[in-house]
Amino acid sequence: FQANMDQLIEEELIPDSFQLNELPPLAKGIVEHAIHVDWHSYPDATGYKVYRSVNGVSYILVLNWEAPPGYEWYGFSDWDVIPGNTYDYYVTAYGTGWETDPSQTVTIDTWLPPCSLISPTDGSLISDPNPAFDWDPVITDFPYDSLVYGRTCILVYDDTISDFTWIVCTGDPNISTATYNQDGDALPLVNGHNYSWHCWNSGYDENGYRIAVSESIDWHFDYTGP
Repeated sequence: FQANMDQLIEEELIPDSFQLNELPPLAKGIVEHAIHVDWHSYPDATGYKVYRSVNGVSYILVLNWEAPPGYEWYGFSDWDVIPGNTYDYYVTAYGTGWETDPSQTVTIDTWLPPCSLISPTDGSLISDPNPAFDWDPVITDFPYDSLVYGRTCILVYDDTISDFTWIVCTGDPNISTATYNQDGDALPLVNGHNYSWHCWNSGYDENGYRIAVSESIDWHFDYTGP
């Protein structure tokens, strides 16, 4: 299980970075759009600036933050975005009396449909130690706008002890169901514990960069089985 976690962090499917700001909690029935930009730390930097251009207009500063040291990655989430627009970003690092040249520019112009859960429904009581999880597939075929391939992941979290119990990912965009512990790497569900689950779909461009993500809200269930 830990090997799966480490691989997902390495592939940036689960960020292992300091977030300079956080997205607001997702609410049921509400679709939120955001763009997440992350970057490697820069030697001796005390802070970072993020610049943004919308639809080819001049870049403006959208973040100026003194970052805590000790992290390999830093991230910024921009939720002041509208589907259909094209957004370009670059980052600079700075210290006392200096600022780097701009980083490479990243362009975001593809928006995924919402990822929604089907079953088990929110608030369910589950006695099956290996329940099935179902959701609506976001993309069933590629290429899709700027995306050439995708990945779907599902995560189950033990809210009682605040720890992950299962994460599995697949490169098949048509997959929309998974059975708990189908890969043999899940931790056993514990009677009386409360769990949450959600899924997300990632899209990658021709350079292998993840440029689009659609993530569901969390649904919860109580386990009453053996």
